Amino acid sequence: MDPFAFIVIIFSQETGYWNVDSIQMPTSATFYEIAIGKGRNDDTFRLYSAHLGILLEYTYFDSIWRVDTCATDVYLSCIGFGDLRNDGIQRIYGAGGYWIYEFTYTNGAWQCESIGFIDDPTIDFVYCLAIGSGRNDDTSRIYLGHWNHIIYELSYRDTCWVLDSIPPPGSMVTDIVIGDGRNDGVNRLYVNAATNSLYEISYTPSGWQTVSFGASTEDYNGIALGTGRNDGVNRIYSWNWMPPPSNGYFLIEFTGPFWTSQIIGTGIGGFGGKLYLGRAKNDTLFRVYGMTNDNVYEFEYIGGWHRSHLDSGRIFNMAIVIGKGRNDDVNRIYVGNGNGYIYEYTWIPTGIEESIGQIGKKIIGLEVFPNPFINQCIVKFEIQNLRLPTLKIYDVTGRQVCDFSRLIVNSKCSMVLWDGRDDSGRRAPAGVYFVDLKAVGNEKIEKVILMR
Repeated sequence: MDPFAFIVIIFSQETGYWNVDSIQMPTSATFYEIAIGKGRNDDTFRLYSAHLGILLEYTYFDSIWRVDTCATDVYLSCIGFGDLRNDGIQRIYGAGGYWIYEFTYTNGAWQCESIGFIDDPTIDFVYCLAIGSGRNDDTSRIYLGHWNHIIYELSYRDTCWVLDSIPPPGSMVTDIVIGDGRNDGVNRLYVNAATNSLYEISYTPSGWQTVSFGASTEDYNGIALGTGRNDGVNRIYSWNWMPPPSNGYFLIEFTGPFWTSQIIGTGIGGFGGKLYLGRAKNDTLFRVYGMTNDNVYEFEYIGGWHRSHLDSGRIFNMAIVIGKGRNDDVNRIYVGNGNGYIYEYTWIPTGIEESIGQIGKKIIGLEVFPNPFINQCIVKFEIQNLRLPTLKIYDVTGRQVCDFSRLIVNSKCSMVLWDGRDDSGRRAPAGVYFVDLKAVGNEKIEKVILMR
């Protein structure tokens, strides 16, 4: 059995759980970045992963992931999508060392072209890449954060690429996002730099202007911009590398004329903090998703910030993105790890008649009472005319506690009694558990709370 193919069930404010699948890549090259887009310009979303030496493409088709190689012998630490030639063709852009690359899918094959060169004999590493209209002139450009403390801007003009530099913020640039951070209709660059601060860089008639904001005693790493509170107001979100266990995710807001900040939640993990805003639960709410080197978190604002811990234990998480990787109108979270796997997180809501992922459309009866309970509870279920039924209980880590499947094989409407013990007869600790009733094409899950 694949040791990385498993399901994690986690308590959340909504009724449901996260299903975790793994996608393996056929190479041991170091993993750096993930992007989701229509790289072949054919209305199909695919995953793309950047590595030291290779660019890979993942296509979900007929219930399996197909992995193809787009290019080899490319040193990539970051990638992004854009129509930078203004010809209606989406291309992939990437960088890592000296060279900046453009990847185009044409005539059934991938073409790789070097479009820029950063001449720095001392340091040869581009840490981050962002694509957008940083000058507010309706022209998208590439912005590259380099370890030599410089931000580079790459523009396509007429028939050639032009590389410019932006006055450096004074330290290694670790992440860039482009957007309207002041909610005034003007795009700016928002930058993490290893000087315990965030920087806002604006293009004005007199040139680039840099403002420092979000000062801290420790380094920021990872940055996102958007309406994380679902109130139409853009804010900056960033991970701050404070001494464990107080590593924090911060919200920084422009209230005019000052920037104000607040912590929205803590997280465990040393390096590698990344953030992403998205509707990963496929409802109307944007949420903030944070990743450290060995944890994944969700931050939701409902009258205040609430944190859910999605996953832990896999060190060297490197990248996070949200999108419709399977082309089924379901947003999922994708986390790239240094072990050579991409982990796919699908939110499975319970108690509704809609199919997400591989959950069947027909819901079968399941009821647990009393709930919460102290000594025992009754699990009542209905499995009329359903094939291969199973009834199992899991704890919040996804570990199976009890298996009642052999008792219900020939039942049509029945019940079982759970006395709060596991299959070995040991008393289960107090906490949240999930009763999972499953048959071919059907599944229903109920949360139950055991009190001691």
